[in-house]
Amino acid sequence: MTLDNAISDFEKIVKHQEDTATYNIRHGGTEYAKMAKANKKKASEYRQYVEWLKELKLYREMIPSASEAFIAEIRKEKA
Repeated sequence: MTLDNAISDFEKIVKHQEDTATYNIRHGGTEYAKMAKANKKKASEYRQYVEWLKELKLYREMIPSASEAFIAEIRKEKA
């Protein structure tokens, strides 16, 4: 999986959670309101993952050789 794949997957999850929250709000009632609140919280959490992944991608694009060397070093330590 690439960073772009991960970003795309998490963006889809955010959209789904937001759409589900909107659906729950429209259908009203206490139980739906609780579900909508939970959906909004999940969307917020996954949106944070998207932001972190985009930031990581930016850093890797800015200093590709350094990030490749860093990753290679981590892999050596794990081996």
